[in-house]
Amino acid sequence: MPPSTAVALGRRKYYGIGRGIIDVGERKCAFESCNALEFRTTGYCLRHKDGAPSQEILTLESSSSEEKGSPKESAGVLLIVIGILPSLFGFQLFLRSLGILETTHNPFEIVAALFFLGIGIPMLVFGYLLVSKNV
Repeated sequence: MPPSTAVALGRRKYYGIGRGIIDVGERKCAFESCNALEFRTTGYCLRHKDGAPSQEILTLESSSSEEKGSPKESAGVLLIVIGILPSLFGFQLFLRSLGILETTHNPFEIVAALFFLGIGIPMLVFGYLLVSKNV
């Protein structure tokens, strides 16, 4: 068996090919704007081994800000979603305190109703204003 032509110096291997010595891991792909390491001694990386790209590089174009929605619109939607629950709960407590729904005759029910309505309704209003771009 012929002796190996690889020389190991430290952690790198050097291969003697022809008259020159090639440092493995130092050669880059010859394709324009490609920094991948060369595959064997082809001069190109695996992606460009035939001299042409095997996969097209997909570029993501940012869509316009109107399609995405602004942070104000997102905050408005979030306020509306979060404000629905306290508003409905406060409205239910308010109807109970008036006796329209079945009541528990709790004197503090109206206070709880006004508290939840005081939290939920402003959230709905501000959320609507942010979504409709009036602010």
